[in-house]
Amino acid sequence: MEKIKKALDSVEQGILVCNGEGRIEYFNDSYGEFVGKKLADVKGKHLTELRPGAVAPTVLKTGIPLHSLRRKENGEDYFADIYPIRSDECVVGTVSIVTNLDHANYLSDQLYELRKEEDRLKVRMSLTNGTRYTFDSILGDSFAIRNTIELAKRIAGFDSAVLLQGESGTGKELFSQAIHNASSRRSAPFVAINCAALNKTLLESELFGYEEGAFTGAKKGGKAGLFEAAEGGTIFLDEVSEMDYDLQAKLLRVLQEKKIRRIGGIREINTDVRVICACNVDINQYITDKKFRSDLFYRISVAPIYVPPLRERRLDIPVLARRFLDSAEIQYKRNYKMTEDAKQLMMSYTWPGNIRELKNAVEYSAMMARDGIIDVKCLPLSITLRNAADGYLGEELITEDMNTDEYAAMDTADIDISGSETLAELVNSFEKRAIKRAVKLYGNTTEGKRKAAKALGISLSSLYSKLGKK
Repeated sequence: MEKIKKALDSVEQGILVCNGEGRIEYFNDSYGEFVGKKLADVKGKHLTELRPGAVAPTVLKTGIPLHSLRRKENGEDYFADIYPIRSDECVVGTVSIVTNLDHANYLSDQLYELRKEEDRLKVRMSLTNGTRYTFDSILGDSFAIRNTIELAKRIAGFDSAVLLQGESGTGKELFSQAIHNASSRRSAPFVAINCAALNKTLLESELFGYEEGAFTGAKKGGKAGLFEAAEGGTIFLDEVSEMDYDLQAKLLRVLQEKKIRRIGGIREINTDVRVICACNVDINQYITDKKFRSDLFYRISVAPIYVPPLRERRLDIPVLARRFLDSAEIQYKRNYKMTEDAKQLMMSYTWPGNIRELKNAVEYSAMMARDGIIDVKCLPLSITLRNAADGYLGEELITEDMNTDEYAAMDTADIDISGSETLAELVNSFEKRAIKRAVKLYGNTTEGKRKAAKALGISLSSLYSKLGKK
């Protein structure tokens, strides 16, 4: 027992043990220095006699541990973790671990440096094949995402072409990299290109390369294309639906013949590349409109995968939000906690921008949070107003100076659809109320209106114009 006490006394964190009645049984030297007492002087006393604001008695009653509580003692900030001690399923005491804020910041800095080093190692490792993500990188426990992951894992073991379909921001490139890293091609390059970012000529030269003198400005000696760069590996064609119609014919021939020909060249080059494509539009409609070749569609969609939007996997929102908050904690060196109202509001939002929008919303909320508490008022206005438009308003959205009539006016259920107003007039009316709500939140000043306009995604002049409409 003496060896155990010596070991505990060598720990920098303060350790306090109370019995089932909340009385002090033991604390180490660090905790004694922290409270300015000796164990012999207070042993057997109730903890509240030493510290009137102690929360360990709460843990004793509920049996629920409390983590990262920020407290203050003798002018010093610290964090406390309090755990119940159980015996035969009964709570028989508590143990508290106290960490000084300076020490916590040091640990946070160390963790930050370790994370940065881990990221650097990942980047160096990814240089071998051009990827960062695996299936372990895809978070979520909803049926929709787990089912998609399982399907992608099965497909990864084959060389067939894959078509990832889903809205923007759902993580299609993440899936493409995960498929590559779960395949037999994982040690070979992964090369990605956005087909919507380049015009026909540039995209063709990027994909297939060119020979010297093929066109004005061509490099001496020519240039290898991405298909050659991805030899033995995978090429990811993002937004393939936006590829020029004529260029689609050349891509189809490459997929059929497994050969490429550089621009201005006559020699055919054998290619061994797996093709993964992605699009965020209704590609069948593109085929109907003669914007995408049906024969190419059948060639690239041997293994189609639908990546669900966030609104179809709402159970994953808290998991993803927590991951983004973890990153924010390291970046801003603060602990964050989200209120239930904020969580419910985020769960009820439709997330048109999907995971990309969620990440931005969490980062914004972290910057707006006071004392690390993220409540409804910390969320982007686009979320609160959109939920208001959909008929959801949490209590946190009602400001102290908002009267009952104003609150009722924000509820779309109260809109009169008897025919006395046209649809345009109804939309106009709600739009003006939403803008007034935004101005109320940001302030009725030029700067406040500028922020409100930015949050609503409109120009300042449009905001003034819409406010002036009758």
